[in-house]
Amino acid sequence: MTRKGAILAAQGFPRSDDYSLTSSPLRFDDGGHYRIEISGVERLSTLEALLDESKKQDVHIHRIVAFGGGATLLDRGELRAFAELARESQIQVIAVPGPRTGWDTGRQR
Repeated sequence: MTRKGAILAAQGFPRSDDYSLTSSPLRFDDGGHYRIEISGVERLSTLEALLDESKKQDVHIHRIVAFGGGATLLDRGELRAFAELARESQIQVIAVPGPRTGWDTGRQR
């Protein structure tokens, strides 16, 4: 038994995947079995690094959750470049607008 398997078994979990189980017949609209989503992509440079590594690993990223720190912290050019790169890479982007409270009209005055 591997060390990882022993840790899982000690917690009452199976030591490895059960490949005897039948595969689910459910699929996404395009026939895919799974999706990969990455959270916390805050900057264009982060997206570029993510895409570079996904190409090296031959893994397609389906969706990212971006700008948890706030899309308002990027200028329009950065947002446009981010959107274009995501579109070219066929990645769905969930853009979070915040932070709102401390950056709202008049709060920074």
